[in-house]
Amino acid sequence: MMKWFLCFLLVLFIQYSNGQNPLRFEYEVTDLMKVQHQLIPEKETLVFAGSSSFRMWDEMKDEFSEYNVINSGFGGSHMSDLLYYTGQLILKHDPAKVFVYEGDNDLESGKTPNQIIITTKELINKIKNHLPKTKIYLLSAKPSPSRWYLKESYEKLNDRFEMLANKQEGVYYVDVWDLMLTDAGKPFPGIFLEDSLHMNRKGYDLWAKEILKYLIDE
Repeated sequence: MMKWFLCFLLVLFIQYSNGQNPLRFEYEVTDLMKVQHQLIPEKETLVFAGSSSFRMWDEMKDEFSEYNVINSGFGGSHMSDLLYYTGQLILKHDPAKVFVYEGDNDLESGKTPNQIIITTKELINKIKNHLPKTKIYLLSAKPSPSRWYLKESYEKLNDRFEMLANKQEGVYYVDVWDLMLTDAGKPFPGIFLEDSLHMNRKGYDLWAKEILKYLIDE
């Protein structure tokens, strides 16, 4: 009994050591699990899992109409939250490919790139252990004007994402940072909503074109 209790405390410590309680998303994740997806057996299934940059992508299914598309984005989430809900949001759907967008909110909350990468490795291992044939695509953090003061941290995280992908078979890095910058190295005007954080249709069009490259090349 005591051994079980100590294990339970250890799990809680790991989950909440960064001050993040994944249970704050319990209702949102439950709602996502209730969605009935009309999957066509002949089509590959793509899962997009991550924060609000995926959740708010209303045209996602239209952009990738040749695939079964499941949007598992939940707003405000961190990489640690996605790790906690991997079973419900990714593994459950047995996707051929999973695209991950996390790290943006993590940095804004004070987490370091190293902390995020440690959790990302755990996420990758969890997916690979259950779905060894599933390919994993790590999207870079995007250059949001409202968080431009974190530019150096974003760049460090993106470099770490790329290095991690290069070392892992079946893991790929998708760079959406550079394609959203002007020649002067600043975020493109006109691709964000008024909050200067989330994207409008023009921003998502850039993402879709980049992601399609990885689907077409295969």
